[in-house]
Amino acid sequence: MLKIDEIDLKILRIFQTDARLPLTQVSEQLGIPHGTVRDRIRKMEETGIIQEYTTVLNPARLGFPLNCLVEVTLDQQVENKKSIDALLEINEVTEIQLLTGDVDVLVRIWARDLEHLRQILYDKFNSVPGLLRTSTIMVLATYKKPLSLSEDILPQ
Repeated sequence: MLKIDEIDLKILRIFQTDARLPLTQVSEQLGIPHGTVRDRIRKMEETGIIQEYTTVLNPARLGFPLNCLVEVTLDQQVENKKSIDALLEINEVTEIQLLTGDVDVLVRIWARDLEHLRQILYDKFNSVPGLLRTSTIMVLATYKKPLSLSEDILPQ
């Protein structure tokens, strides 16, 4: 694991605010050479600290205002990978989390309206191998924040 220092943390904090900021501006903000910033970013990418750069779409603005979480219980006799792969094939599925406890999988889906949600749950989810039971929760609002990069939570 790459040990990150205060300069790496500053770079990551800047990227959490604006990952599109040119490296020359990052370099200027930190008062360090462009090559140093580039090399540090490359190391953080190679070690997986920075996983990806992506465009985040707003499903509601694209016509999918219903955000739902589906709790899924799977048949333990069926290989979970087959079930997960089948869920990932459903276009409206955007996130899958494997869980401990009574529920095996939590799936985030986006739907255009209630009829579309019904179609996803009854038609598409029913074709998933090993699916025993589902419970659907409508999300009313989402609040999230990035992982805090304060010194006190990072491993020493």
